Amino acid sequence: MNDKRIGLVIGNNYPDSKQELRFAVADALSMKEVLLNKDICGFDEVIDLVDRTSKEALVEVEKILKRTENDLIFIYFSGHGKKDFENDLCLLFNDTEEDTLLATSLTFDFINKCRRYPSRKSVIIVLDCCYSGNAGIRDTDVMEALKKHSGSGTIILTSTGLTGSPTAKEEEKLGHGVFTHYLIEGLERGHADKKGEGRISIDELYDYAFEKTTGSCSQSPKKKGA
Repeated sequence: MNDKRIGLVIGNNYPDSKQELRFAVADALSMKEVLLNKDICGFDEVIDLVDRTSKEALVEVEKILKRTENDLIFIYFSGHGKKDFENDLCLLFNDTEEDTLLATSLTFDFINKCRRYPSRKSVIIVLDCCYSGNAGIRDTDVMEALKKHSGSGTIILTSTGLTGSPTAKEEEKLGHGVFTHYLIEGLERGHADKKGEGRISIDELYDYAFEKTTGSCSQSPKKKGA
């Protein structure tokens, strides 16, 4: 069976809630569009979960990471994040409840465990998320929680890191989160192809988004893995 490129994009605006965001859904759908574009990324399939539940996300993450025929798996999340009592990252959904955070969110521990299903695959994970509940502001400092999880065959990109501002911004004039906007721009316009080879590596894409993000605001994205 031929290897495939499979994506899962998740975007949560949390409508009609105190933590409502403006552009997380747009982030996810635009990422899906660029992944499916045959002239850019050429993915075979991209599943989208937009303002859905944590249970639906748990099911799709396990299914996509358990499949054995995949060569490349891309998982993207835009929304709010929160640390649990052990400082591990929980990704929040419309049905997430503060009192039962582990049972009603998508934890990074769960993603990482599913990643270890025995199959030949490379995994790219992109997180554009927050810890705070303030609408339109993303406060993410996830790298301490992710350091022990990243390794060969897995790349993790986050919208902010251990330096710079702890908040990752949404920008109205861009219609996206800042980091996500520059990831998409680097692919769609080919700006990340600094060598002009007609190919964009994940390192080149990250370097472009990092340079543009840090040049436009005080947040500092981070990359881990190999």
